[in-house]
Amino acid sequence: MYALALCFLFLRVLCDYHEPVAGCSQCLVELTLKSTVCRKAKAVDVCFNKFDVFNSDEVVQASKVAKTHVEELKVLLKTKLDDLVQKTTHHDPQFLTKLQKVVDDFIAEASKLPRGQCTPPCGFQDGMFNCILCRLEPCGLPLDCPVNNKSVEEGKPIQLLCDAPFKLPPSTENVWRFADFVKTQEMEMFEDVVEGNDNLFAISSATKDHQGTYQCEIIANKASVVRIYYFLTVISQNVKGHSELEKIFELSLLPEENLHAESPPPSQQLPSIVLISFCFTSLLLLFSLTLGAIILWNSSGIEHTTQKEPL
Repeated sequence: MYALALCFLFLRVLCDYHEPVAGCSQCLVELTLKSTVCRKAKAVDVCFNKFDVFNSDEVVQASKVAKTHVEELKVLLKTKLDDLVQKTTHHDPQFLTKLQKVVDDFIAEASKLPRGQCTPPCGFQDGMFNCILCRLEPCGLPLDCPVNNKSVEEGKPIQLLCDAPFKLPPSTENVWRFADFVKTQEMEMFEDVVEGNDNLFAISSATKDHQGTYQCEIIANKASVVRIYYFLTVISQNVKGHSELEKIFELSLLPEENLHAESPPPSQQLPSIVLISFCFTSLLLLFSLTLGAIILWNSSGIEHTTQKEPL
């Protein structure tokens, strides 16, 4: 009877081995470990079927960890099953209850591991682990990031950074492309500029020829991870002077009442101290000259009267 059970166990393992992965049971529990556990069960076929509890929604949700913790997830379950084997006797009547306890403990501890995350707004990211499919699920975000607007004065330097808001694979390659004078994300508009590992695109002295859209595509394992865009505007050095002249010209075309409205009200235009001093000094001088003329005129009148008196 025992030999028949072992034969059934071997056939079951062989079938599971050839079946494609379709559940957390096949994904998280190795076949050899599953066989070792089920040798302690009273009914081998019931034991194998009991492993379907690992396909529950609770296990699936608890297993949605970050990709850096997938192996830790599997080690956690292996440790608990190894402990179950050590603490269970052959044909243990409490075996299935103990196996369910392993599942419950696994859900509780796996839920504490770092969760998988998707960092918007763009980029190909392996967001979280799906034990039903036994693989990482991509976030489904667009590969192209929104266009960032940049500006630089003519003749000045500028650097454009090729980086993503999420953790990149350890080995990546950057391809810089340029579409002159236009703001676009259409791939056919771009021409390759430079390719390599440098994530900085530097312009030492910007000219009008540098104006346009820059695209940086990050590639890992020959697949695109993210495409980043910058639209660069090069500002001419005399733009500021032109702006001031245009403002003066526009003011000269305004109606008289609007032109006066541009100036501060009279109450706010106080005379300077120098102007007040000058006016005061001028008034004193004028007063002195007037007084001197009056005295001189009176003196002339007295002298003329004296000359006409008889001897």
